Amino acid sequence: MGKLTFATLIILPLSCLASDLPQAYKDGIREHHTQRILGTSEEITNLQPDVRLYRELFKKPNVVDRRETLPPDPVPWAQLFKGSDLTLGEVISLVGGASGYDPKFDPQVNQNQLVKLNSHPNSLSDIAEYLTRVTDAHVMLYPDSRTITVTRKVR
Repeated sequence: MGKLTFATLIILPLSCLASDLPQAYKDGIREHHTQRILGTSEEITNLQPDVRLYRELFKKPNVVDRRETLPPDPVPWAQLFKGSDLTLGEVISLVGGASGYDPKFDPQVNQNQLVKLNSHPNSLSDIAEYLTRVTDAHVMLYPDSRTITVTRKVR
């Protein structure tokens, strides 16, 4: 009698836990075990078209694995750069200060190299690309940590 009572006490909570599972989980478990028994990987349950449609409509997108990146900040007062001869260090410091980025320089970079800016840059990424092209430095933007890193260009 004691064994029967003990078995009842164990089985009863398991059935209560199974009642808390959503029906979609139960269907998935049943389909998986049926596939294992039959030795097939094909779908066994043929869903009605409206059920398939509603499952697709109400499926939540996975936003956990998506990494959000901040758009680069536009540089204010781009006309200040037009026709000016500034050094690489001054340009990076000015751009970083105007946009809230911290400039980080590699000690091997020549910060006194003159840079001619004769256009209106549209964004930080445009300035970084231009400076990488015309100087001996490689300029990288890191929006997550809000830093502008200037390293020596490897040729």
